[in-house]
Amino acid sequence: MIDVIIWDCDGCLIDSEHLSAQAEAECLREVGLEIDAQGVIDRFTGMMGRDLFVVLEKELGRDVSGHPAFGQLYERVFEIFERELQPVTGIHEALAALDPVPMAVASGASHRHLKFGLTHTGLYDRFEGRIVSAQDVPRGKPAPDVFLRAAEIMNVDPARCLVIEDSPRGMQGAHAAGMKSFGFTGATHGGARLHKQLEAENPALIFDDMSQLPGLFTKFIQ
Repeated sequence: MIDVIIWDCDGCLIDSEHLSAQAEAECLREVGLEIDAQGVIDRFTGMMGRDLFVVLEKELGRDVSGHPAFGQLYERVFEIFERELQPVTGIHEALAALDPVPMAVASGASHRHLKFGLTHTGLYDRFEGRIVSAQDVPRGKPAPDVFLRAAEIMNVDPARCLVIEDSPRGMQGAHAAGMKSFGFTGATHGGARLHKQLEAENPALIFDDMSQLPGLFTKFIQ
């Protein structure tokens, strides 16, 4: 039985991963890591900032957390969001169809990022008061902390939660929390490669069309 659906935000509610990756790749090249937007998606999707800096220090041999490029990252991301950010296709209709089911958000992004992205796409009011950021917990994904915090806010047993995720790290965190998961590959950054990555984490199912979700959810809980 599923009592609550917990959503990842970027790539599941808002079609943002490919946009954020453009800005992040620019910053990473400025600090000396040769990488493009697809490389950011493949390596760092779902990773919170402090974990990223640990990886960069190992690879570059120095601490780059104070580099000016990262001080400009939010502004670069938000500039792209203002121009190009869209909700995931079909998400408003899917949420309306699932409306009787309580829902929350559990994300590795900052509250500033989440509020901007969800507000820009007309989704913030639906989740206000039920949004957990990695800033709220000791560890980001793939640790289970954000998911367990979301279950606590919703006053539900983690085993009765279903997570919608688009990243292997996020799916690992959901499973570590004792939750079931659906993998979503229908955002702009999705495709066969992402499907294979998610498949390796053994979700209950993988889908690529948000309009399918209400029907898939109904079948899953029967």
